[in-house]
Amino acid sequence: MNRAKSAQKVKMKNYSGRLPEQLDPDKIVMTKKDILEIIDLILQQWNQNFGANWKFILGLRGIKAGIMLQPESVVRKIWTALLGFINQILYEFTIRDAVKQDEAWAKALSKVKQKIKTEGLDITE
Repeated sequence: MNRAKSAQKVKMKNYSGRLPEQLDPDKIVMTKKDILEIIDLILQQWNQNFGANWKFILGLRGIKAGIMLQPESVVRKIWTALLGFINQILYEFTIRDAVKQDEAWAKALSKVKQKIKTEGLDITE
């Protein structure tokens, strides 16, 4: 076990400064199998109250069937796009809520974004 840990550290050190895919937060690392397992867990939970959740269960079963029919590369691309969209929404909501709560960092970020929009970003200096 010690040998595996030291080998992993060496591998990380020799990766030329880039994050390996499995550690890059901007890339999905879930496999098709992982996504299907998560769907199964959700279905198990919803099946406990089938009467109230039947529409959701049928919809999720349809999604699961679609995922099962697609190759791994297609599933990864679709889920990467979906997760990227969700992350963008969460980011925008966080900024909006921080502005509403009058947090200084959110005001500063808004000013910087506005300045870049109006004046551009000059990095030649």
